[in-house]
Amino acid sequence: MANLTFVLKDNGGILNGGVDTAKVVFTVNVEYLIGINEQNQSGISLYPNPANDYVIVKLNNEDVQSIVVTDVNGKIVLQQPVVAENNECKLQVAKLPSGVYFVTVNQFRQSNTIRFIHRK
Repeated sequence: MANLTFVLKDNGGILNGGVDTAKVVFTVNVEYLIGINEQNQSGISLYPNPANDYVIVKLNNEDVQSIVVTDVNGKIVLQQPVVAENNECKLQVAKLPSGVYFVTVNQFRQSNTIRFIHRK
């Protein structure tokens, strides 16, 4: 749930006793999230999205050095050795709070970041 606040301002005039500002607050509540298909140009993808307990990062054939999960503030919340089976790496995210996160796959010559949503 989020509150959006708008403050409207004009030159005041003579109506309403010369009041020149009005504050309006809207409450937004998101009930359902629809899936987001995240894939970047490198061929790396992530599913399921939104995620509950885990996400699977589907890797391309390049050497992956590390996989790091960060929150929207850039804080590292999960970092684990890359153990890939069939070019996929499973990340346990069940203990993370609900929110938006970023998975960065660091490879030999580049890094790629994919966004996912975690909900409990």
